[in-house]
Amino acid sequence: MATLSSLLTSKSLLTEGTKETNLEAGRMWGYTATNHSETPPCAKFFGCQISGDDTWVGEVEVEIWGAGGRSNGCSCCCGGGVGGNPGAYMKFNMPMTRNGFIYIMGMRSCNSGAHCHCGGQGNATCVQLCSGCIASTCTYACACACVQAGLGGRNQCIDGGSSMMCCLGTTGACITPNVDYQGNAVGDGCGMVCNVGNANNWPTEANLPGACYCDYYAGGAASKNSISGVICCNSDITRAARTFYGHCNPAEWNYHRQMISTAPMRYSTCGGEMILGFNHVDGTSQGPSSFSNMDMAVQGMSRSPTSGMRSMSCWASIRNCTCYEWTGCIPYWPVAQPAPMNPPCSGVRTHGYTGGHGAVRIKYLGAVTVY
Repeated sequence: MATLSSLLTSKSLLTEGTKETNLEAGRMWGYTATNHSETPPCAKFFGCQISGDDTWVGEVEVEIWGAGGRSNGCSCCCGGGVGGNPGAYMKFNMPMTRNGFIYIMGMRSCNSGAHCHCGGQGNATCVQLCSGCIASTCTYACACACVQAGLGGRNQCIDGGSSMMCCLGTTGACITPNVDYQGNAVGDGCGMVCNVGNANNWPTEANLPGACYCDYYAGGAASKNSISGVICCNSDITRAARTFYGHCNPAEWNYHRQMISTAPMRYSTCGGEMILGFNHVDGTSQGPSSFSNMDMAVQGMSRSPTSGMRSMSCWASIRNCTCYEWTGCIPYWPVAQPAPMNPPCSGVRTHGYTGGHGAVRIKYLGAVTVY
């Protein structure tokens, strides 16, 4: 019979060297438009949340993400389009004192207007940064930083006279005919559509979201040493949303795919790309939809998925219904996540999806002395 000591020894061999490796060090604070006001009086962080000592000087790391672009606009016709683009990203360090503060504004993805639909860009994520004074001596200047939100997707009605890809191209969208999303040759009328263009309010490469910051003198500060280690990541054309149309008929959903990219530092240092199909008569959606595909792609981007599919059933009335307003007002996906294109159908008003709101994350690695 095994002795207690031998059992304990065998267990220790199994657990020896085991420790938590997927947790970040330090104390963190997170802000987004869904849990804090995105307009004045704003969300606020104060240095006194870390220390009550008037002589204390620490350093915090700040990351800010622009909101993800909304998917297509409101339609009531047979057609197609392309999803939203990601916003910009910025990271920096700043000194913090007991009297310092960070004010946070904006962050909201585009979901205003009639029936929670808008065809433009969400609010930029902006922060006012003031390190504060040390024992009544103002050493640091204040600063401000902003990252723009991702541009929303577009859609177009079609009357059957040409392919969906060609139809979008005639309105000014950037198209690549006769090539699929893997670079293979395809037939006439098929090809790639990008959420960048040159006419009819399609976003141009020059106005894709950017990140910016500035220092300014305040309170008699002797220098502008307010932020350091600045990393700015603009949303370039390689991150623009794309749709592959593999059939001239937009209603042949099984032939189509869409590619949605994220901002940097979402899922990985360089962000990620999701390739989505379209559900059609699959038991979870009413008509063509990218909703559950997007859910599964978001979970698949992480090493630690947090949930499975939403509660849907093919035999009850709780299937995903993309018609009317229910998809237009709520950001179903994580912060900074662009929304996928939602195919419109004839005679049914379709509003697309709201992208994930912007976010701000503040991290402090020292000891917190107030509770």
